[in-house]
Parts: sequence; structure tokens; C-alpha cells
Amino acid sequence: RTVKGMSNTRYSDKLHFPCPKISFQEQAPQDGQPGTSPFKGTLCSRPLMVICETVNICCNNCIICPYGTMTRKKEVMSLEIFEKLLKDYSAMGGGKLSLTPKMGDIFFDPLLLKRLDLIRKYPKITGISVTTNAIVSNRFTDRELKEIISSFQRVHISVYGLDPEEYALMTRRDTYQRMIDNIRRIIAVSPRSCTLALGFRLLHERSPAEIDAWILKNFRMKMPYDFTSTFMDWGGTLDATQPLPLNGKWRPARVTASQCIMPLIACLIFSSGD
Repeated sequence: RTVKGMSNTRYSDKLHFPCPKISFQEQAPQDGQPGTSPFKGTLCSRPLMVICETVNICCNNCIICPYGTMTRKKEVMSLEIFEKLLKDYSAMGGGKLSLTPKMGDIFFDPLLLKRLDLIRKYPKITGISVTTNAIVSNRFTDRELKEIISSFQRVHISVYGLDPEEYALMTRRDTYQRMIDNIRRIIAVSPRSCTLALGFRLLHERSPAEIDAWILKNFRMKMPYDFTSTFMDWGGTLDATQPLPLNGKWRPARVTASQCIMPLIACLIFSSGD
């Protein structure tokens, strides 16, 4: 109740939607009759976008990610839950949809092609994006991969280091060359309508010139990217008292003195449907 309304006119038409005209239990009834929503017939708040984790399984065990300590069951979201999400989001007015898992990688989802077919049936979903490490993208044939990449407006690929040593320290895996080969394959099947971008997570301090040279050497083209060598501890889930290898740094802890804006921007749905 203390959060001020967002006044950005660019998104003002996406902040609310007409509340469903249904009765539900708002509070314990005084006379044995179901309560009704005080918002019936008015406007309800809604997120600007939805992030859907269709799978929470990953091939890496990165030192900057709490995946290795995750206690949630590793699972694939059912198509029934996924279509409910599409229906509910469309009923709110729809918008952008991210398929980036909170923990995991989209290419572990055996139902991915079926989900993309479902999304096409909901025209109020105006665009989808995803972040991936690309390591298991070769589970799909060239034809399937082309269909997958063509379905996204934006594909963001995480790169954990510019050489095999840095990559192995970061991911605790020996799949550096496989990562490069799979990014090349994604580039080869990507249509012009899809934006491919790289996100570098580094343990060495690298200059933009070094990163530009690495991209040109491996992919023979320029690509948009972001990079960092400073990482969060996921709210204390990771032990930031232990130094990171090489020049990696933990981000200093923040004292939150105001409302977090994320719940106003995006709603995250876990693979379980929570």
C-alpha cells in the first residue's frame, strides 16, 4: 500500500486489467455466504511481463549460481500448467513472455517445440525471449533448432569465460569448445528477425577490445553483448565471504530501504506452477 503508482505512460496501458467478474472467498463469511471481491468490475494490477520456468534442470554448476544447492524437485512443467499460464496471461491482456528458467536451461525441456506451437495460438503473447548457456542445444536437429530460434524475438547466450581455464573455474565443467560450437550452430540457423546477444560472466577483468576480438575470432561477426566480473550472492544463498577465483568479485551487500520494483514488473512462474 505504500508503493506509489507507476506513471510511465509508455507502459500505462499494461499496468492494469479489468478484474474478473467472479465471486470468491475474500474473507471468512459472517453469514455463511461466500464473500465477493471488493474489486469486482474495477481494475486489478498486473505485471508488465511474465517469466516462465518450463524446466529447472541445468548442465552447469556455476560458482556464481545456487543451482547446486537448490532444494526444489527437478522437473519439467506440464503442458496443462503451461497452457493455463498462457490463458491467464492473455486474459490480463498478454504481452512479453520470457522462457528463461530461474534455475536451469531451456534446451533441457523435451516439450519445447510443443510449447512454441501453443504460444502461437495466443496472439496476445506479443513476443518471447530466453537466456541460455547453449550447451545442450545440440539435443535438437538443425531443423528443430531453426524452428526454436526463429520463434524468439531475442536469444541471450551466457558465456562463462574467454578461455577453457576461466570457463572451467566458473562452470565446473569441461564444455568450453562445445559451447562455442553450439553458439556457431545457433548463429547459422538464426533468422534476421531474432536478436542474438551474448552475456559474458567473467573471472578475469576484460576490456571491450578483448571481448570484441574474441567474438570476431570465434564467430567472424560483431554481436551485441554485456559483461561483468562482479556477482551477487543470491540473497546470502552463496557464501560471499569466500573469495572468487582470479579477479572475480562479489557485489557488496545492499541494504534495501524501499519497495523492490521487480514484483511490479514481472511475475515468475516456477516449473511446478508456483
